Amino acid sequence: MSQAAHDVLVIVAPDKKTDADSLLVECLSKVENSSFKEEGIRIGIEAAAAILEKRLNDLKPKFSTSDQGTLPGEYRSYMPWAIANFPIWPENAVYAPAWGTVETFGTNTGKQFRPGPPYPMNSPIYASDYDEVKSLGCNECPNRTQEQLDMGAFFIENSPSAMNRIARTFAVNEKLNGFETARLLALTHMVQADMHISIFDAKYFYNSWRPITAIRDGENDGNDNTPGDPNWIIPQRPEVRPTPPTPAYPSSHAANGGAAAELFKLYFGNDRKSFTIESISLPGTKRSYESFSQLADEISLSRIYIGYHFRQDIIEGEKMGRQLAEFVYHNNLMELK
Repeated sequence: MSQAAHDVLVIVAPDKKTDADSLLVECLSKVENSSFKEEGIRIGIEAAAAILEKRLNDLKPKFSTSDQGTLPGEYRSYMPWAIANFPIWPENAVYAPAWGTVETFGTNTGKQFRPGPPYPMNSPIYASDYDEVKSLGCNECPNRTQEQLDMGAFFIENSPSAMNRIARTFAVNEKLNGFETARLLALTHMVQADMHISIFDAKYFYNSWRPITAIRDGENDGNDNTPGDPNWIIPQRPEVRPTPPTPAYPSSHAANGGAAAELFKLYFGNDRKSFTIESISLPGTKRSYESFSQLADEISLSRIYIGYHFRQDIIEGEKMGRQLAEFVYHNNLMELK
């Protein structure tokens, strides 16, 4: 595992080669020299070469210029993505619009779990979702608690990275053997990778606007129950970055959280597990849970509290995640009986 991970990392992220080399030496030094160690290294080299060859033609995620929506509900760029910042992003930028076409790892295609369309703009339930994020996701919202804002900042960080750390923690705490650990980590990575591919397929298929656009243009959306606020902004605190430059529906964080929760539940045979996690985006803070579902719920809700998503975005995202994880778990890397 160490050799395979090293060999992939130095190709995918060559700037990390020095760190990867040092970590490999450290990992291999803890394994007693023997023919088994040599065989393990050989298998790792071959496994890495095989996956690198298989994924050679994968698209590289990058910024692209987007066509601007004109109708209510259609995605359009906002600051800072509306103005070019060469060479990082062009004018009216969106991120990775073709990522949904990438070959999946454990599912059939990125379209397999695509949800149905979002609510009509003139529906009462859209107005309800609109009011919720308008009152809970704004800067200095009087209806949002400090706990809710801290929750939003806590889960800003990259979801696959966080879920991978949780998987590693459980591998240690549950005293999994080498095979069990490898299977858990492989399934976690497959689920998170396929979830991102699937979410990006759905996001750009529906191309829905984000709350920051919807609320600023609320007077023109055809719904009398969504009063607009042209000055509405998301929380202005260091951990909360600008709203991501991708369409809103469904939420990728909610999907990744739901997928991880479902996978862990299936793998350990129980949703109820007590655990504590930390966050890269809010250092020094810990959050504790009594179940994987509780974690998924908080990840989903956090996106409302920082103004990134409507409730339907997170509901459908989490549902997608659970469906995808169940499929991957039952159709890949099964234990031999």
